[in-house]
Amino acid sequence: MISVNYKLRGMKTKKIYDTIREASKPVSIKEIMEKSGVNYNTVRGAVQRLLKQGLIRRVNRGVYEIVGN
Repeated sequence: MISVNYKLRGMKTKKIYDTIREASKPVSIKEIMEKSGVNYNTVRGAVQRLLKQGLIRRVNRGVYEIVGN
């Protein structure tokens, strides 16, 4: 199995992943932007990569959580 750190090659992607992981509930793109300080387009791209890699899942329209929560 590939480690999460290998899949999170970019610093901003790791920051976004950590923001989602540290949230006590599923978070929206807007919440991720506010908590991480990363702009909208970067968050959207990172979320799409994380979804494709199976590290997060969409629980509702525009709301995400870490897989396994």
